[in-house]
Amino acid sequence: MEIIYNRNSTSHLIEDNFKDLPELEGSEKQVKWANDIRRKYLSEAHMILCENYLFNINPNAEGAEEFADYVKANLYKMASETSAKQWINRRNDSGYQMAAELLGKYAG
Repeated sequence: MEIIYNRNSTSHLIEDNFKDLPELEGSEKQVKWANDIRRKYLSEAHMILCENYLFNINPNAEGAEEFADYVKANLYKMASETSAKQWINRRNDSGYQMAAELLGKYAG
């Protein structure tokens, strides 16, 4: 699995890496709002994990590619929640919480 890195455009990076996410379910208004929340959440988590963590170590270091694959696979899994209501309920959460959860699982 390949993850695309681009320090200059997190939103472009999210679109490239997560373009195949399942459609959200809910009313038209809920889906629109939840898609914005999901995109923001993923952008924050991805930036924290890949740009702030991975780029602050040597991206060519042993284990860096494995970590990148882990990040993409697990962000995708977390972002595959299809209930618009669930995303709306998490609107006050941040990507930092998602990143911390993934880092905890990776380290554990």
